Parts: sequence; structure tokens; C-alpha cells
Amino acid sequence: MFKTFSIVVVFNLILWRLALAADTPSLIKYTENKGQWEKQILFRADVHGGRMFMEKDAITHVSVHPYDVAHLHPHDGYVTPVIRMHAWRQQFIGTNVITSLATEAPLSTTANYFLGKDSSHWKTAVKSFRKTIYPNLYNGIDLHWYSSGHDPKSDFIVHPYADPDQISYRLEGLDAVQLVNNELHLTTSVGTVVEQAPFAYQVIGTKIIPVKCKYVLKNNIISFKLNKYNQAYPLIIDPTLVFASYTGSLADNWGFTATYDSDGNLYTGGNVQGAGYPTSLGAYQVTYGGGGFGGNGWMADMAIAKFSSNGAALLYATYLGGSDNEQPQSLVVNANNELIIFGTSYSTDYPTTAGAYDEVHNGVADIVVTKLNSSGSALVGSTFIGGSGSDGINANHDFFTLAPTKYNYGDESRGEVICDNSGNIFVASSSKSINFPIAGFVFQNALAGDQDGVIFQLNPDLTNLVWSSYFGGVNDDAVFSLSFDGTGNLVIAGGTESPGLPVTPGAIHPNYQG
Repeated sequence: MFKTFSIVVVFNLILWRLALAADTPSLIKYTENKGQWEKQILFRADVHGGRMFMEKDAITHVSVHPYDVAHLHPHDGYVTPVIRMHAWRQQFIGTNVITSLATEAPLSTTANYFLGKDSSHWKTAVKSFRKTIYPNLYNGIDLHWYSSGHDPKSDFIVHPYADPDQISYRLEGLDAVQLVNNELHLTTSVGTVVEQAPFAYQVIGTKIIPVKCKYVLKNNIISFKLNKYNQAYPLIIDPTLVFASYTGSLADNWGFTATYDSDGNLYTGGNVQGAGYPTSLGAYQVTYGGGGFGGNGWMADMAIAKFSSNGAALLYATYLGGSDNEQPQSLVVNANNELIIFGTSYSTDYPTTAGAYDEVHNGVADIVVTKLNSSGSALVGSTFIGGSGSDGINANHDFFTLAPTKYNYGDESRGEVICDNSGNIFVASSSKSINFPIAGFVFQNALAGDQDGVIFQLNPDLTNLVWSSYFGGVNDDAVFSLSFDGTGNLVIAGGTESPGLPVTPGAIHPNYQG
């Protein structure tokens, strides 16, 4: 079905690579077809990670695997033998006959195309635009295409008294289509595309009036279900494509955790097994620290990255680690847009800051808490916390053996960091150390079993352990998560194998359930 587009993609792959490599926001341009491409194409747009072909009653999307594009040239000694692509189509159903698209915001520059030996495909002064419009695609309904950074953006404009129930399109050529929390998850062979829950609204006078709207998915056909609205005014249905991106690391890497800040920027934390992670200019740590195959089972540093809210820009990326193994477990951003990282380190030389609560590695594995500045270029504070055993790893430090509180893959990395409005830092984790540091408020001052949960508070600059406590019974226990309730009390959640864990009167389950 999509064979005719493969030629166009290959012809323009080098230009596409430049578009994929861009790391700063840029508006999408929609380029007219004057005969340089196949006749069914009306406009073409290069987008982040792919390309769009706009036809009379359909949009064909082509995505390319970014790893293959990155290896078109042997800059690291490897050239990809195959360029993996995936084409899929939005086929509009029951539309009016469209012969041409309207345009807005023309660009001042034009392009010339000299494709192949057939001079009939040589076209000059080809124009591009910031916006294309399917006028009256359905009776009284227009479809506008424009951009949000690297991402294509579309609005259905429902004019007064037009029927929005006319809108429907079939998704073809995808591996899977799922509706998840009113978002469309479109699975291709080279990645997943997500369309956010649609936002519908009207502008009446000076007010924006939201209209409740959701997708309806049936047999891969998409339509919209809307609440009542004022049909005397236009209605805008505004689905938004959310970014999805690869890290671009040449070394193997796994994601562990993510968070966001007040501006909607995305922070990711994972581990990376060697040199080749795409660190940014001025990052705190631009080289791989090292690692071994002991400890957590494979060599790894933490890999920390910050992306813009639309995914178009990598704002910073850095390694974080010493000469042995590290992994992050949880991230949170404070009111100063400083990233706080809670993780585990086996390295005696993990980076700590002068005056930190504990600058010395204590045992098999220690908990580490690190604060990066807003640009990812410097440590604001960084400390160890731990005893002579294994801390910050749930159940087994070797990563492979299952245990009562480590039931699934990845359960060894379950803990959390949060902060309050004053910037104080709170951590929930696990410990096997008989001498884990206990301070201030003490609910439980001794290890009760082979492993207990631990909860503690550090001051904002990580120089003081305000309070710390074990929480557990005679068998394995772990604290996985924590939060504040509406009155400022700290609430914790976790897992236990201990029948004697303390409970309060009137508890839902006063006894261990097995």
C-alpha cells in the first residue's frame, strides 16, 4: 500500500538526517508538490523523526529508525546495512472532494528540485508554508495543519451548526492501535506515536470555553465524542501529538525513572554501560566513570537527561558515577528547578560535595542523594548515606535472586525521593545494614530482620541528616514510596513479609495476609 513513497524517502534521506539530528525547536514547513513528487501528494512536511505526505483524503506518515539514520556514515566504524522505516496512514472517511489545499504564512525562500533524468520532475521556485488547510473537508468543517516545535499539529475547525459527528478516519498500516486514558497509542515497528487526549474549546467573546471531548476507537476507526456546546459559535477540536524520542546513546542504556518541572520539561534517569552516551556541552560529567560486573551485575553509570516540554531539544545530558556501578531510582525537581537524584552506588569515588552529610562510601552499596543545578553543569550537593551492608537495593544486591519483596524484574530499584516546599529532601528505601545511620526522630532504631525499610530527611543542601528511621519486622521489609497528606503527615507504602509489623487499632488488615 505504501510502496510508492519509499523512493521519495530514500532520495531525501540525507536531508532527513539533518532534520532528525536537530536539537533546537524549529517550525515545520509544508512544501507544495509542483510535480517533483508522485501526483497523489499535495504537500510534504519533514517532521522530527519522520515525514508526512498530505493527500486529497489521507495523510501518510513515514517514520524512520533514528539508530539507522545515525549510522548512514561510518563516523564510529559502523554503517547500517538496513534503514528501517514504517509507513502508516490516516484515511479520512466520507469527506468532500478535495482537489487542492489552502495555505497560510508563506516562507520567503523557495526550493529547486532536480530529481533523476526525467526533466518533467525538475521543478523550480517551489514554495513552502507554515500552515496548510483542508477547506470544507467535511460539510462546514476545515482541517488545519501547522506545527508545535518539531511536532505536526492539527485542528478540526467546526463552523457554526456543522455536525462534528462527520469526522472520522481509519488508521491503516500500524502494528497496534490502543486507547489508553483517552490517548491514542499508535505502535509502529520503529517506535510508538502518542496522540494526547483531544482538547476541544470555543472562543465566545473574550472567554475560552472548554468542551469535554474524547476519542472513540472502533475497528481502527477514530471519531470524537463531545459534550453539548453552543452551536452558534465555532468549535475547535485540538488533538496534540506528544513527543517520543530515543536517547541516541551508542552504549546500552536502560530507563529507570522520570519526572518533570513546572515548565513541563522532562527529566529522565537510567543507567548506561560505557562510553557513547550523548552528553551535552558543559554537562557536569561528560565521560563514563567506569564499572564492573560485580555488585549490581553489570557495569553502569547513571545517565541523566533533561528534555524540553515538546521533546524537540535536549537541554542537558550527563553521566553521574564513580569507578564502580551506579543506578538512579527516583528523581524530583525542587522550586529552583534543581534536579534531585536518589540512587545507589557501589563506587568509593562517587562524586560528593565538600561539607556533605557523608563524603565516604560505607559498605557494599550505599544510597546516594545528589542535587544538580538547573543547567546540569554542577553539583549543588551530593552525599552518601549507608551502613556496612547493602543499602538502596531491595532484597538482593546481586540483582538476580528473587525474594519476597523483590517479585518482579526491576523491583530491586524501588524507592522514592520527594521534597517539601522548603526544599527539605525525603527518601524511602531499603537497608540490610545493622548500622544504617539513625538520627533525630526515631521510630525504630535497630534493624529487625534481614532487610528493613528506611525513611530519612536531609536538609536542602544535603549537609545534615535531620532524622532517619528503620521500618520493618523480623523478615524482609521495604519502603517503596512516600508522600505528604493534606495535613503535612508523611505517608509511606511498601512491602512486607513480617507478621509482626506494627499496625494501628482499626486497621483494615490487622494481621499478616501471607
